[in-house]
Amino acid sequence: MLVSVIVPFYKGNKYICDLCSSIEKNAQYLNENQSDCFIECIIVNDSPDVNVILPDNDFHFKIQVVYHEKNAGIQQARVTGLKFAKGDYIVFLDQDDELLEHAIFEEISYISDYDLLIGNAWIENELKQRNILYKTKGSKKNVLSLGAYIYGHNRIISPGHCLIRRESIPLEWKKFIMDVNGSDDLFLWVLMFSKNARIQFMDKVVYVHKYTGNNLSAEENKMSVSSFSMGEYLDKVSYVNKKTIYILKKSRAFAIDYSKCSIGKKILLVFKNIDIIVGRIYFKIRDIF
Repeated sequence: MLVSVIVPFYKGNKYICDLCSSIEKNAQYLNENQSDCFIECIIVNDSPDVNVILPDNDFHFKIQVVYHEKNAGIQQARVTGLKFAKGDYIVFLDQDDELLEHAIFEEISYISDYDLLIGNAWIENELKQRNILYKTKGSKKNVLSLGAYIYGHNRIISPGHCLIRRESIPLEWKKFIMDVNGSDDLFLWVLMFSKNARIQFMDKVVYVHKYTGNNLSAEENKMSVSSFSMGEYLDKVSYVNKKTIYILKKSRAFAIDYSKCSIGKKILLVFKNIDIIVGRIYFKIRDIF
């Protein structure tokens, strides 16, 4: 069995040593536990003016660097990686994040006949303190509910804490490359939910989402814009429910408009989007318990 770890690279040589170390620890853990699973890593360089500098080490996994001729964005980098990957399962890992050493062993042991396995994760803050991502029963239910994704936000902080059966990745996700970066992974999850993929949650922590210092409010607005633009691609997919697309577009349009308008207009927006607000409140309350 082979797992392909696909890493979009953008001027990220400062992360490469830690990235390779993280994958190497997983490869060694698999070997020590006599697993019949092996790892390959596909790094897709989406910054053509910068060469990827790999550590001069002997790894227990195969590593390949693929170069884009021009910058094409993170979704295209992931899709390019899929073209070179040979694995039965896929992990889309960001260049600055970390897999815990037992991650792939635990995921392969748990995935069974599921198409998508979502593991728990540590979220690192600016003080390098770590908090668990899914703490409550409700938050673990929400990650398996399409409604939580379309009314609110992407429940999966990064595809790095997911193991995906390669053959279950929808063709439409590989065909329709989003123009606005940020929500290509949400696009993937919506498609998989809509195709009735077999999705499961595993409570074991497998991943660390590193703190990068990005402004959260600006990042949320960027994600809302990207998610709204995703609607035009979903419109092209016959098996996606029209109500799903309507709610997603309305939810993101509300978030974008609310962040920019005056107090008076905010009140009007609330009345116009009461259905979205009720949906968001429902999933937020479930997150608590």
